[in-house]
Amino acid sequence: MSDALTPVPEELGKAAQVVERSIEFLLDQKVQPIAIASALLGGSIGVLANTIGEEAIIGMLSRALESIREGGLAQMDQDHGHSHDHGHEHGPGCNHDH
Repeated sequence: MSDALTPVPEELGKAAQVVERSIEFLLDQKVQPIAIASALLGGSIGVLANTIGEEAIIGMLSRALESIREGGLAQMDQDHGHSHDHGHEHGPGCNHDH
């Protein structure tokens, strides 16, 4: 049996597939990407809140912010061949550097 904080690769893969399919479905339904991302983030934090303590969650989010500030998102785009055109208008709430 695995530790609750260490996902088994098979479980992680299964969860990732479900999330990716859900995102594709919502995009096909013309749901705005910011709404999808916000719901996923909120849901993720809710799952974590039921699994680990508040300080651990704050630590995870702090590391994520640090990674973003250090250019982690730009590196992810390059690694996955993404452009900065994400299929939506770049208005309020869109923080892409262009």
